[in-house]
Amino acid sequence: MNFLLDEPEIRSRFAPITPEQYRFMGESGLLGANVELINGFILEKMPKSPLHTTTVARLQAALVLALSQDLFIRKEEPLALALSEPEPDIAVVYGHADAYAVRHPKGEETLLVVEVALSSLALDRKKAEVYAAAGIPCYWLVNLADKTVEVYTAPQESVYASCIVLGQGDTVIIPFGSAGALLLAQIFPDY
Repeated sequence: MNFLLDEPEIRSRFAPITPEQYRFMGESGLLGANVELINGFILEKMPKSPLHTTTVARLQAALVLALSQDLFIRKEEPLALALSEPEPDIAVVYGHADAYAVRHPKGEETLLVVEVALSSLALDRKKAEVYAAAGIPCYWLVNLADKTVEVYTAPQESVYASCIVLGQGDTVIIPFGSAGALLLAQIFPDY
């Protein structure tokens, strides 16, 4: 993660790359496995702690119960969003896995994106801009340090018009299927 690229005078010295160039670099073996493309720049992803991995598994199990037949969950797999190919911890998308054999899902094919963060909160909050710009209707940022979930909805250009912060005693509305709501205490392991 290099937040220096947020500085206009530094950013102007670098040329963003396209998703096609990014994929070519990956297929050519020029990139490591722990990177993602955000706004045309290759960023290193944070290592996953056991707490992160357990929380993602709990979330995935809870969300699977709410899925209808026309939806499925992608775990840590790319989305194709303009100049970005983020790999959210969880993405709920329309269709079936085979529909994405030759391309990654786009924003309009994505209902929910979830990022789980312990040490990457600043970057994951910046990713909200990418997800909002792609028109993804709902983004959850799970803050492991505070045991809260930031629920972003109503994307407008590159911002979400609404953000509410829920604690582990609260429930969050699942924006698809028939499950209704998820008690957040279910997703946070004891630690």
